[in-house]
Amino acid sequence: MRIRIKPVALAIGALSTLMIAGPSSALGSRVPDPIPALIAKGNVTVSLSTVASGFVNPVASAVAPGDDEHLYVAELNGKIWSIALDDEHHGASPRLVADIGPTILPQGCFGLNYDERGLLGLAFSPDFRHNGLLYTYSAQTSKGFPDLAPNQCNNVDRVGHDHDNVVTEWHINKPRSSKATVDPSSAREVLRDSHPEFNHNGGELRFGPDGMLYISIGDGGAADDEGPGHVAGGNGQSLATIEGKILRINPMASNGNAYQIPKDNPFASAGGGVRGEIWAYGFRNPYKMSFDRKTGDLYVADVGQNDVEEVDIITRGGNYGWPVKEGTFAFDNNGPDGNGFVTADAVSGNFIDPIAEYDHCKGPVSPTIVGPCPLAEGVATVGGFVYRGDAIEELRGHYVFGDYSVNFFSSSGRLFYLDDTHTVKEFNLAGQSALGLGLLGIGEDAEGELYAIGKSGAAFPNTGIVDPANTSGVVQRLTSVDDDHGDGHGGKGRG
Repeated sequence: MRIRIKPVALAIGALSTLMIAGPSSALGSRVPDPIPALIAKGNVTVSLSTVASGFVNPVASAVAPGDDEHLYVAELNGKIWSIALDDEHHGASPRLVADIGPTILPQGCFGLNYDERGLLGLAFSPDFRHNGLLYTYSAQTSKGFPDLAPNQCNNVDRVGHDHDNVVTEWHINKPRSSKATVDPSSAREVLRDSHPEFNHNGGELRFGPDGMLYISIGDGGAADDEGPGHVAGGNGQSLATIEGKILRINPMASNGNAYQIPKDNPFASAGGGVRGEIWAYGFRNPYKMSFDRKTGDLYVADVGQNDVEEVDIITRGGNYGWPVKEGTFAFDNNGPDGNGFVTADAVSGNFIDPIAEYDHCKGPVSPTIVGPCPLAEGVATVGGFVYRGDAIEELRGHYVFGDYSVNFFSSSGRLFYLDDTHTVKEFNLAGQSALGLGLLGIGEDAEGELYAIGKSGAAFPNTGIVDPANTSGVVQRLTSVDDDHGDGHGGKGRG
């Protein structure tokens, strides 16, 4: 289901004209239920088989080139585990590959069991079997500032400067060994970005078919893409900042630089303060992204604010609209002290629309409602992969993704796929009425099979911070209802 999108014409000017467009505060009235049709169950049924459990907030996964037998899973706290997937070792306890926790700032925000900072992404070099290189994306203490204490976020003493997001290169000793581990002394900083707020970090790392490293970064956090640390009109639309962007770099150091900007990047030679690392822009929080292993298309799931979640296919140099629009709808930031919303106004500008979208609202609701819809279809999209495996024949070629939860107070994530018309459909889950997890990510192994990654338990309990003893995180394989692996090999704890 390859989608062809007409490339965007680009005009690059001086720094004073870097702002392509800005959100209007004089649009029409709010549309509280922008997509009235509810997400329906599709005609695809899958089984979920637990392959490993006992994780603390597992948020990302990757495969190492040349290794068909393991899936590597990263926890928010900085630990990276190897899970055996081959039949001989299936069900063995995950093996600790790295603990970069000491480099990550303390977890927890505002007295809640929630944080969007931590270890968020990992990717192995395409030449990993020979060079042993692993890359991570994590939140670290801001350079020039003292360490944040536990449970501190958006500290008043550092307005517009909560933490730094850092891409780091690590070396794994003996990468072909079944007992290989990261050398903790090998860290090399590739890219560092000052982030204004604790949230909207993006954080995905993916090597593309071209061998370049793609990095997703959110708009800087808070709401409406405005406030301290945000430029006028929003970071998402500014070509002078890397927030709200998909970046493309060669992570190899050269000529005294920590990385290289590929010459064929759309803004590589623009000058005038334009960031040459930018591959596409206009995103709020592109938390997850992936390449279709057959077509090479880059899919990004961009988390919305109060109303609309979207899935995009990325075009070189493309502008995806935030904060001028959310999904296909015009976005009104409601002024500096208001809470933004979508309207039914026409959107003018050279923007690329998502290939799929769904809203939060499970209406009908009054048009005068203030704030989020009281009953939600979801609150934050979680990107996945175009399925290219063999276990679920009817799913091949369809994009699989999900939503974190229908609210922040229960483990009520959902698993979706796009049908032939790119309509969002929910999976039927064999033997269970709901996922029963807060969905944190979706993994893909070397064979193209997919895994739901999540945890049970509420994101916002009444008290406490991110609990290191909450080992409710699991990795579950999606299989056909009559697949031999669907009987659920008992996954062991991480040990």
